[in-house]
Formats: sequence, structure tokens, C-alpha cells
Amino acid sequence: SFILHGGDVVQTSQYLHQWQMMLNGNEDYLAQYPVMFATGNHDASNDTAGKYEIYKHMTFELPEPNSKKSYGTYYSFDYGDVHFVCLDTCYGDAIRTPNVDSEQKAWLQEDLKNTTKKWKIVMMHVPVVSYKNINSSSITRLFAENGVDLVLQGDEHVYLRSYPINDRNKPVADSTIKTVDGVDYYVNPTGAIYIQAATAGDSETKVNATTVKPENLAISGNGRQSSWANISIKGNMLTMRTCYYNNGNVQTYADGLWGIIKE
Repeated sequence: SFILHGGDVVQTSQYLHQWQMMLNGNEDYLAQYPVMFATGNHDASNDTAGKYEIYKHMTFELPEPNSKKSYGTYYSFDYGDVHFVCLDTCYGDAIRTPNVDSEQKAWLQEDLKNTTKKWKIVMMHVPVVSYKNINSSSITRLFAENGVDLVLQGDEHVYLRSYPINDRNKPVADSTIKTVDGVDYYVNPTGAIYIQAATAGDSETKVNATTVKPENLAISGNGRQSSWANISIKGNMLTMRTCYYNNGNVQTYADGLWGIIKE
């Protein structure tokens, strides 16, 4: 139906030829599917010259006020019975630490509180839950308190799925699991589940095992090139499959097929 892009659309935002390569090279796909994306640190550089590059190459029709910042944007939209939220975690001078300013956080809380949709999915670039740590306890707590189901994250190019993280910022490793047609589903998880689906490009990241926080994670591993995730939602079931290309063939990551059931 549409594509969610977690940011870093280009490597260096000030170079026009990189935007041309990305847009022209994917013209056939971009002409068929709407693309909603988060601002990555490469899309809007931290010097003055690069602040507004992302707005020069993409069309935004977003509510005001406070939806656009000099480095990126945040917004929400509905599709069917799903409420999607896109955050700007590259705000200010943040590069490797997620930063959500007070205005954006206040907007986020009101936005999540006011939706009546069954499902809530959040997307961002710099992760709040990484393979190393929980990087923003106030945001993860806000997600759990407001019923966020799934958080899609970028930046680190690794393959990661957390346990549900509850409103005390604790992983719930003993969640109820139900198997349907060979797929394991979390049943009514008490907290959001955080995902990193490696990279759509060719820059792989090797996970440093000495820095992994396994108590937070159901799965973590090295990211592969040309990775993506398919998300399907039907009624009370969300199913996710994380895939990658291998010699021209589509492969599914180990434990990459899973889901959530709301009963």
C-alpha cells in the first residue's frame, strides 16, 4: 500500500546529484507507492548549509505549527485502523543520541492520547532502543503508557527486535506467545516492541557482542545489505517479516517472521 522509510535517504544532503541518483534510480517504484519517511542525520546535515535540504527535494503537506524543524519533521497520519507517527530524533545537534525536544514531546503525547485507532506504530531514525541500551527512557515510557505497539528505527544498520518494553522501562521476556500457521505472535504485549531492520543500502554493521544488552532484546545480529520489512495488519493481527536479498533471492532473517495479536 505504501512505503515507510526510516531516514538517510541520501549520504550527503547538500549534494544535488545524490538526490537525483536516488530519485531517478527508483522512479518506477516511487511513482507507484506513496513514501512516508523520517529524517535521518545524513538527510539534513548539522551545518547551516544543509539544514533545509530535505524540504528542497521532498514535498511535505504537514499540519502547523511545530511540525517542521530546521533539521527535519514530525507528523502523524492514519491508514485504515492504524495510527502512524513519525518523529524527528535528529533534532538539534543529535547524531548518535536520540533527541526529542519539549515541543515535539508535548505534541507526541497529545497525538497518541487522542487517536482512536486500534494500532499505533511509530517511526524514527536515531533509535531510542538499540542493541546497546535504552537511549531515551522518557520516550519509551511515554510509548508504553499510550499503547504504542511497534516502533520502527534506523541509523545503526543492525538487525534487532526487542522484547515488549513496559512503562517501567523493563523488558517483558515472558509475554504470552500464540502460534498461528507457524508464526509466533505476542498476545496483548504490555509495552511497545522496537525494531531495526538493518539497511536498504550496502553499508553493513557488525554487532559488537561485548556491548549487547541481551536482557532487552529478543533478537540481535549483524545487518545485511538490501534489507527491509513487510508489515501486514488484518483485524487484530499484525504480522511482520524481515527480509534481505541474497544473490538475487529474497531470504527471511532467522526469527524474522513474527507478529502481535490483540485479543
